[in-house]
Amino acid sequence: MSFQILVVDDDVFMAKIVALCLAPVGNFMVIPAFDGWSALQLAETVAPDLIVLDYDLPHQDGLEVLRAMRSQPALQPLPIIAVTGALADLPRCAQFVAESDAFLSKPLDFRLLRRTVLHSLRLPTAVTA
Repeated sequence: MSFQILVVDDDVFMAKIVALCLAPVGNFMVIPAFDGWSALQLAETVAPDLIVLDYDLPHQDGLEVLRAMRSQPALQPLPIIAVTGALADLPRCAQFVAESDAFLSKPLDFRLLRRTVLHSLRLPTAVTA
């Protein structure tokens, strides 16, 4: 079975990093979005199985995007993994982390990313090396 992961990050390499990281553990199609608006459009049209969402985005921060996604009934059940290199003690960033399903800090720990994605999709996490 193939899983679609929407990776929302203004860094063009983030989707490639996620795809490379997940390649050894399953069949994942990684779809990039570089801002909140395109992420919302893609989430509605491709129906991903999981979203990896950065906090620091152009035009809208991750909290705004997360709340917009959660307000749409079709997107509410999707697991959203918050990713940020920002200080989690900033009030908005802390709220972003609190409202997401899981949190990873940048720079990413690839083993933790694999485990978190597999766990969020309710897949076996035994093979995460």
